[in-house]
Amino acid sequence: MDLKINPDEAEHRKIKRKISSLKSSLRERKVLTKVLENIAWLLADKVIRFGITMVISVLVARYLGPEKYGILSYASALTFLVLPLATLSFDPLIIRELSQKEGKIMILENAFTLRFISSILCVASLTLFSILNEKDMTAKKSIIISSLSLIFYSAYVIDLYYQSLLKNSISVLVFIFGTIISSAIKILFILTKRDVIFFVFANITEQIISAFAFIIVFRIREKSLFPKFSLSISKGIFFNSLPLIVVGVMNSIQARIDQVFINNMISSRELGYYSAALKIIEILSSIPMALFQVSLPPIAEAKKVSEEIYVSRLKRVYRAVITITFGLCIITAIFSKQTIDFVFGKEYELSSTFLLLLSPRLILSGIGVVRGIYITCENAFYYYLISSAVGAILNLIFNLIFIPKFGVVGAIVSSLTSFTISTVVLDVLFPKMRGNVKIMIKSVLPLSWR
Repeated sequence: MDLKINPDEAEHRKIKRKISSLKSSLRERKVLTKVLENIAWLLADKVIRFGITMVISVLVARYLGPEKYGILSYASALTFLVLPLATLSFDPLIIRELSQKEGKIMILENAFTLRFISSILCVASLTLFSILNEKDMTAKKSIIISSLSLIFYSAYVIDLYYQSLLKNSISVLVFIFGTIISSAIKILFILTKRDVIFFVFANITEQIISAFAFIIVFRIREKSLFPKFSLSISKGIFFNSLPLIVVGVMNSIQARIDQVFINNMISSRELGYYSAALKIIEILSSIPMALFQVSLPPIAEAKKVSEEIYVSRLKRVYRAVITITFGLCIITAIFSKQTIDFVFGKEYELSSTFLLLLSPRLILSGIGVVRGIYITCENAFYYYLISSAVGAILNLIFNLIFIPKFGVVGAIVSSLTSFTISTVVLDVLFPKMRGNVKIMIKSVLPLSWR
């Protein structure tokens, strides 16, 4: 048998490999171009909404003063605590499913139905909690009104649909529209010298307007109506989301329980000072979230195609996020006093110390965002559950120990310590997450910048 390869056939194979390589390269470039376009849209969204939100938050904080601003923050914190239950925390799961499977509309509509039912139950629970536990009538009304926003988060599943298609421009326009209208209402309330209750209502108008805008846009573009319920699809979404729900609850405890403790163990005024500093940190932390929104679909797709491409994309996102958040951390720490004085005024001077101490949270938040992509792609949700539970429990314990002794500073130390343990230290201890640690480390080493 003649095993020699015909020269023409060998040349033909060589040409086919080159064409295949060229096609792969073109696909990569097309995906990269689409990702960059979406990053541009999301960065524009962050810049515009960052500017508007920052200005309006400052005006509201200055108008209300630390004590009433503390009440407003307390109601928002309680609502945020139950938000993972109301939304079922399935955003990464739904984006992944929409990116990889057919029947996108059916998945989306069942996600909407589940979220709507859950949000109604959460509103009822918060209302009952406020009636039974809050003696202050202003705080009671604020909690009930703030909780109503949970219902309108149901329509935000449409945002997940457009994220999966890398069409973030649609969501950006909707969110900007909602922010502008909500901000205009807040300015009107300031000019007419309204009480804090009106500003609680103004806070939820952003969710109300954005929700209806999403439904209208989706109806026009996709010619679909909500809801079409499928028991099998809904059960699949719900049970696959259980680890994410627990993780979401634990993360919200870790992120917001300090505000609840500060209000109940110290005072609304101290919470007002703390919330002013935290507001700046939260707005800055939203910047790396833009990279998460556009990076998850192409990274999840790369995971199916090539481990090398998958790791390479993950390293790029890590590098970008760590660079951005480290820079923001340094600038925020150095100019904390000037920032507070300029933004909130002398009345909030105590907030500058809190802002300085909170600045490392920017880096931890950025790492947590990219870590979430790795966990989603590696299907490591049960580990995520364990690490989040450890972080939340430690934060609760630390807060109970340190707040009585050190006040708001104790709450900040508790938060930073628990975040560091849950997002970095535990990953080193668990074999399944060591890959994430290696990718994170390599992303900041110059020799690995290829």
